[in-house]
Amino acid sequence: MPFVAEAVAPFRWNITKREQLGELLDGEAKTLPDKLLPEFREAAAKIVASDGNAELVFVGRSPENLFDYLSGAFSALSQSRSLTLLQVSYRNAPTIDLPYKKLAHFLQYMRQESLDPHALASQGKVVRFVDVVSTGSTFQRLVETLRDWSDAEGADWNVVSSKIGFVGLTVRGKNSPHAFRWQQTKRWREIAGRIHVKNVSLSPPLWHQLGNVDPKVTPPHRSDRWGSRLSASPDRDEEHLKALRGAVQLYDRAADRAERVKLSRAIAQQPQMSEPWLRSLVLELKTRSGKAS
Repeated sequence: MPFVAEAVAPFRWNITKREQLGELLDGEAKTLPDKLLPEFREAAAKIVASDGNAELVFVGRSPENLFDYLSGAFSALSQSRSLTLLQVSYRNAPTIDLPYKKLAHFLQYMRQESLDPHALASQGKVVRFVDVVSTGSTFQRLVETLRDWSDAEGADWNVVSSKIGFVGLTVRGKNSPHAFRWQQTKRWREIAGRIHVKNVSLSPPLWHQLGNVDPKVTPPHRSDRWGSRLSASPDRDEEHLKALRGAVQLYDRAADRAERVKLSRAIAQQPQMSEPWLRSLVLELKTRSGKAS
């Protein structure tokens, strides 16, 4: 069953095109506190090391600082690595119902990002979705969307599910047999089966910063904005502009060789360092000179 709807991609300023930002960068910036940067860098290193050389898709607004940071760090590489920011909030979204008009608009947005079932099944790429996780409800809805969409369009769900995985940024707590683990809930096991899951635990301050405190560059892309022309228009609210300036600063910091060396060292400490692709990435992060233009 094909979906015919206009793809309305939510607008986000492209922070690599400074000529388009102009005076928007004049003024106060809000970004990640310096005291959290070392742990933030380590979390970014763990995400990169655990992705198995897959394409990283950051889901929603909570991980957008990680998206901007890694975009800056990877800007100096000789070959670009795929990083995508999938702007979506399932809060107040309707129950999964594929003919529903607004959902069809969102699916077309995903298709535009090559995250539709047929693209995932046929292009040979592997994708890891990354988000700050509490209950895992966003990941659960995303899996439900992809599975039902696969069934509706005749894509092989077994193939699609083998091409996707999830990296949950969880809050660090006591490690006990009775601790809550979002990927072990009955509903997740029912819908996700053996889909790859990796968790990166964060200290409560960093988890809270990313999930609840960090200013965001864009409004939440909830279901009432799916397909809306409003979502495709620039947002010049001052709080969002402060976040935009902070995102630019974080990108530039990560693009600087000194920070890339620190990131490369953090990646080199990960157990996956035996993998050739990761060793090559670490070497290039350390040796590429200067900033990306």
